[in-house]
This record gives sequence, structure tokens and C-alpha cells, in this order.
Amino acid sequence: MFGHISSNTEHHWSAPNKHFIAAAGEFVGTFLFLLTGYLIHAMSVGFAPESATGGGNTNQTVVFIAIGYGFSLLVAAWVLYRVSGGLFNPAITLGLVLTGNLTPLRGLIFLPTQMLGAISAAAVVSVIIPVDIKLVETTLAPNMNIAQGLFLEMVRLTLSTYPSHTHSY
Repeated sequence: MFGHISSNTEHHWSAPNKHFIAAAGEFVGTFLFLLTGYLIHAMSVGFAPESATGGGNTNQTVVFIAIGYGFSLLVAAWVLYRVSGGLFNPAITLGLVLTGNLTPLRGLIFLPTQMLGAISAAAVVSVIIPVDIKLVETTLAPNMNIAQGLFLEMVRLTLSTYPSHTHSY
């Protein structure tokens, strides 16, 4: 009556439509997360008053970078988690597929979508900032070898807490 919409607003979309909507959410989320993160990273390093011994970033700069990526991910996930689950990371997507929390088909759709979102964000940032995009490249500490860095990243990803409910469609 009077144009009232019932509270039952369940959408009866087809499976391809659901996958497309979720993939769009992952692309936009990954793009926004990394665009903001890369810009904050570049600003933090570019405006750092000094560098640490050995040419690395100071502790203060590293904290600014970490907070920048953290808040960027927080906002992107907060806005888009209901659309796609807010994964925004191919490693997390692969882990969820391997543990059975995400269907293999959805994982196959998300992986290239997330990589495309990341590449697009890097391309936009490389046009926006007046310095080389390598400024935001993540590197290992001077005394850490590749095997140690790989192990540290695996442990970090294992300890990450992501929701097991990855999509609402």
C-alpha cells in the first residue's frame, strides 16, 4: 500500500550474475585498498625526514605505512564485505578455496579479478605520483634472506583472521 516495499527483498539472480557482482566487488575493493595504500606509502616514504641506518625506512615511517595499509583495508572491507566477502588478496582467496570456505569456481573468478585490481591501482598511482612507482615496493630487511621472508609471510597469513562467510549472494 502506498508504494510500500515488503521486507522480503531477497534477490533471485542467476549464478553468473551473482559471480559478476562479487567479482566487481573484489575488483573495486582491491583497487581502492591498494590505491589508497600505495598513495599513503609513497607519501610516508617521500616526506620522511630521514632514513634508518643501512638506507631503510625509520621505525616511524614503517608504522605510518602499516597504519596506512591497515586503515585502507579496513575501509575497503567495511564498505564491500557484503558484496564479495572483502578478500582483496589472492593468497587469502587461495587459502579459502583450499580449506573449502570458498568454492573453486568463485576462487577462479576472484584470483584474476584481484590481480587486475592491483595492477590497475599501481598503474593509476604511477601516473599520480611524480616519483618512480618502485618507491612503494616492499622489500625484505637487509639481514633477512628470501626463505626467511617467505616463512614469515606464510606465518602472518596463517595467523590472519578472515571471516569464513565470504559472500552474501
